[in-house]
Amino acid sequence: MDWKVITDDLYKKIDPVRGDLSTRIDSRYPTAKTISTIWIEFDMNEFTYLDPFYGEQKSTDPFRMFVNPFETEKPIEEIRNLYELEDKVIEDTPTNRKGAFSNSLHFSAPYIQFNKIKQRHIGFKMEYCLTNSESYAMMTGAIKDHIQAKGTINLELQIKDLLILVPKQKNVWDIVNHLDTNIYNLDSTHLATDTGVTYGDYDEFRVPYRDNSLI
Repeated sequence: MDWKVITDDLYKKIDPVRGDLSTRIDSRYPTAKTISTIWIEFDMNEFTYLDPFYGEQKSTDPFRMFVNPFETEKPIEEIRNLYELEDKVIEDTPTNRKGAFSNSLHFSAPYIQFNKIKQRHIGFKMEYCLTNSESYAMMTGAIKDHIQAKGTINLELQIKDLLILVPKQKNVWDIVNHLDTNIYNLDSTHLATDTGVTYGDYDEFRVPYRDNSLI
């Protein structure tokens, strides 16, 4: 299928109604007391589009468009709390895939900008270039062609509670006790049972923010 026809249509239609910013500390990484993973998921506005692999699809199907802003950046290891994201700009090579719109349509994100935190939201802007996923290369052209066009998303992202992934035999408080008590409500740490994801020998915990910490 012609890549210009598919992507031009999507760039005109994609306008997410909301987005979630999630963070996780992963005890499997050496820097287990800093944020190791940040990802963003979008709830899409309603429209139909032509998917190069599946044909006509609805934008509100269960798959959520997502992006990993730091997919190709090592400085993620230096982020200890979300305030360090304020006014941060991430510029990347246009051919580095960082997210997905669907199983068959992925995208790079040459420019990402975070703004100020207010009322548990953070301002967000992203320029993105749709391309084939590595598994479903059904559009014509290569990524070097696809990055000639781009779309833009501007949105206030809702900040989700911090997640911590630890082995079942490890005490999560070994990590929790190192968190900033001015930002996190440590006493409300609890097992996260609503993520829809399981990790075998690992448990995932949720640490809420203090009511006045993200104002």
